[in-house]
Amino acid sequence: MSAAIVSVIAVVTVAGAAGLVLLSTRLRREIADLFRAFDRAERTLVPLVVTVRSDRDRLADRLAQLTDPGAEPTHR
Repeated sequence: MSAAIVSVIAVVTVAGAAGLVLLSTRLRREIADLFRAFDRAERTLVPLVVTVRSDRDRLADRLAQLTDPGAEPTHR
C-alpha cells in the first residue's frame, strides 16, 4: 500500500514538474513575442511623436505671435 502511495506521489511530482517546464517555456515565448510587438510599435510611433511635438511647438509659437499685442503693428 505504501509503495502505491509513493508511486502516485512520484508520478504527480514528475507530471507537475513537466507541466511547469512546459508552461514556463510557453510563457517565455509569449513574453518574447510581446516584447517584439512593443519594439515594433515603438519604432512605428517614434517618428509620429517627433512630428506631433514639432507641430505642437510650431503651433504654440504661432499662437504666441497671434496673441502677443506687440507682435503685429496692425493688431485690432
